[in-house]
Amino acid sequence: MHIVVASSMWAHDTHGVNAAPIVLHELTAALARQPGFEVSFLKVNRFDDPPINDAARAGITSLQAQGVRVLESLDLPWVARPRLRKYGPWPRIDFFHPEVKFYELLDARLQAASCDVVLVPMSEWLTPLAGRANVPLRYAYYGNPDGPSRFAQAELARRNGASVQSYLLARFLAARAASTHISEVKRYHLLGNHSANFAAYYRLKGHAGAHYARNTFIDRTAARCNEIGPSFREKRRDEAIAITCSIGKMFATANSYGFEILVRDLLPKLRKRFAGQPFELRLYGAGEPMQYVRQLLDQPELRQMGFVSDIDAALVSDDVFLCLNNLGPLNCAHTRYLHAWSLGASVVAPACAAEAIPEMVDGENALLGRDLDDIADMVVEAARKGPLRQKLSAQGYETFRAFFAPEQVARGITSAIQSYRGVNGAEAR
Repeated sequence: MHIVVASSMWAHDTHGVNAAPIVLHELTAALARQPGFEVSFLKVNRFDDPPINDAARAGITSLQAQGVRVLESLDLPWVARPRLRKYGPWPRIDFFHPEVKFYELLDARLQAASCDVVLVPMSEWLTPLAGRANVPLRYAYYGNPDGPSRFAQAELARRNGASVQSYLLARFLAARAASTHISEVKRYHLLGNHSANFAAYYRLKGHAGAHYARNTFIDRTAARCNEIGPSFREKRRDEAIAITCSIGKMFATANSYGFEILVRDLLPKLRKRFAGQPFELRLYGAGEPMQYVRQLLDQPELRQMGFVSDIDAALVSDDVFLCLNNLGPLNCAHTRYLHAWSLGASVVAPACAAEAIPEMVDGENALLGRDLDDIADMVVEAARKGPLRQKLSAQGYETFRAFFAPEQVARGITSAIQSYRGVNGAEAR
């Protein structure tokens, strides 16, 4: 069976500000190792995409060495975004993603490749194009639904000074985008979502093929076990504590909400509980935070580390890996949890994160707080107690290996494809 991974991004395993290319590289290579499947990779370029870089070239070489056939890229022509007034009160999909008009170009390439399954990973704009492809089976491997993401961005823009008029327009467009998005993903026979709660969201919206398809990452511990590793030494009350609080783009939507909760709600509780013991909240990532967030981050305990070339070494050198992003409006399966587990880092998170990642178990592979007081207690406990960190590290890495390693995720996707074809026949279309 021939799977064509049609992607809006290049796949590679080089650390950058975005984890998605790493996820894509590992998943594509693992799919090619599944028995009975042939895998090709097709990069689809919009007119304004940047030229290919060294990381992408290395990714092509890596995929080819692992049995993936890399097809010639498809370059889409220039297209202008239509004006909203053209549509009257109800903008259609081509307002949000005008590239959809070129779906026949993509379909022709898939037909020429004798594609049995087109798999579209993590792309808002490419999903409508491939959804119109006349191939036996269409599979969307998706992260956050468009609607909730756009609503969250509208709220952030308002906090950052957007006018009432632009805020109301953004909310109207978010509602319309959510509706059109559901119509578009229903063109897919299967919709695998990284987050269990969002898979349920799609099922409630009427997509019978929506299911939980786990996110993935590189097994960093196996790759670098002789270079780096977390420390499980007990911490004295006068020793400084280092806490990872963020990785990724500083201006990203979920990070912005996480920063606000960290500074406004959690930091005062940590100051009280550490009771004079020095601690540092480290924010890793490129770019500048939004203006209103930047003002919040002016705190003596916060340290903006910027882009770090060896983020693996940075994460395992810190005592605790804390993520508060799930307390914002996007409660999703953030890749950073898998990154942390893949390194054996000690994870502390809100209990609601387990709604997105049900493999998270409090006291086993993470400490999951019911509220911010609970989370503050857990951060201090994990930071000071070496044996607890050692347990979380070992169980977290085991969870990664058992459920989120690329081979496991690829096996789940191909099983879903085979099951669907077994029930519905080879020519689903």
